[in-house]
Amino acid sequence: MSKSDSKAIYEATARVLFESKAATNITIYPETEERWGVTFKVGKDDFVVASKREKVRTWVSLNSAVGWLEGQGVKVASLKIDVGLEKTEEM
Repeated sequence: MSKSDSKAIYEATARVLFESKAATNITIYPETEERWGVTFKVGKDDFVVASKREKVRTWVSLNSAVGWLEGQGVKVASLKIDVGLEKTEEM
């Protein structure tokens, strides 16, 4: 899921959606090389967790993102990792 395709939703509202089990496909993804973000679906719509200061709420470590989700009552989430592999020439 691309964050540009997602709607931003504040943490407090995301918490309600997580607690009510309305949010599905919860995913932790690398927002930057050093920060992690959280996306999820409600129905067919994609959302990204936002903060009051930034459109995309980020966490400094994977552990802190997982801890935040656990604090919201989330038991299962996916992890998306973009691995940049260099293309090699075949001989």
